[in-house]
Amino acid sequence: MRRLVLVVGILALSFMSFSPVSSGGGDNACTVYFPQQIGAELTYENYNAKDKLESTDRFKVVNFTENGDSTLIDVEAASFDKKGEEIYNGTFSYTCKDGVFRISMESILDPAMMEAYKDMEVTMTQSDITFPSDLNVGTSLPDAEMNVKVASNGMQVMEMNFKITDRKVEAKEAITTPAGKFDCFKLTQTTNMKMMFMNKSFTSVDWISANVGNVRSETYDNKGSLESYRILTNIK
Repeated sequence: MRRLVLVVGILALSFMSFSPVSSGGGDNACTVYFPQQIGAELTYENYNAKDKLESTDRFKVVNFTENGDSTLIDVEAASFDKKGEEIYNGTFSYTCKDGVFRISMESILDPAMMEAYKDMEVTMTQSDITFPSDLNVGTSLPDAEMNVKVASNGMQVMEMNFKITDRKVEAKEAITTPAGKFDCFKLTQTTNMKMMFMNKSFTSVDWISANVGNVRSETYDNKGSLESYRILTNIK
């Protein structure tokens, strides 16, 4: 599969260094790993292990709603192939409530793959990927999983199972990309995907910042070889 790296956020326009931003207050204060400005837009580039550009992703905040201790962020996402042709356009939401930032497992699916099933019946059951506000080096994070069933005319044609395990905050590191320099938490995790006769397992490393989200991601095969990487390249 071309890409199954975690999409966890885009950058607030004025953010240039680590500065945790919380929504709400008291015991329910929630650190948001996504911008809180409507119109904020970021661009990510996806490369293979040989540093060849494979695709580009753009994310734009289209709505931001606060209701008590709950925050809802609606995002418009678009993906483009290496020639700049659009291959996906859609929307999804992130939430932050009771001190936990939540990402739908659906957001890790390769848009190009899901586009092939747009005219079929797709059923998903999932648990969210979560990030508590009190991230610390050495912290282990909850697992997450998702089951996807695809049917046509009432007959199941495919089933996919995803499970993310061994999620851990490994370190705090400074990361530099074309978009700037950021102080980040370094997270590692293992993803297992089962689909038809394929059983694929890989590990990934993500660098994230509060009120920023993902700055860089790297994906490795089960032998430890780099398969692909993703970097934040532009901010509008």
